[in-house]
Amino acid sequence: MKKLLVIFLGLLVSSSFLNAQGGSKFLIHELVLLPHPGKVLKQHAKEIGVTKQEMQRIKKEVKAVYPPIFQGKTREAFKLEKKLKRMVLKGKTKADVKDLLDKIAKLKREAIDSRIDALNKFREIVGEEKWKKIINFKK
Repeated sequence: MKKLLVIFLGLLVSSSFLNAQGGSKFLIHELVLLPHPGKVLKQHAKEIGVTKQEMQRIKKEVKAVYPPIFQGKTREAFKLEKKLKRMVLKGKTKADVKDLLDKIAKLKREAIDSRIDALNKFREIVGEEKWKKIINFKK
């Protein structure tokens, strides 16, 4: 567990440093990179064969529910990451920031859980055949 926390902290500090160099004011990395099928669907809905009813369900059951959860968790994690960065740069040790790291990890986990739920709901709405078409557009 300690090794994982040290690796996470190293990635966090290095990504924060690179972020500062790049000038981005809000950059947060997801715990796991998952597909964003909404972008594909927006561009290729007719080719995929998604119906108006399915689109309405996606808007109501996916887009209205999951993004606020995901964005809220990632924003909160971002604020804590900035705090962690300041603490580490002021000389705090991994023991000093352990609780903060745990909070960040928990928030990112909750955020990614909501993305997984959203993807599964999305897949349920469009069905297996259309889902495969969407995923193939991603490649």
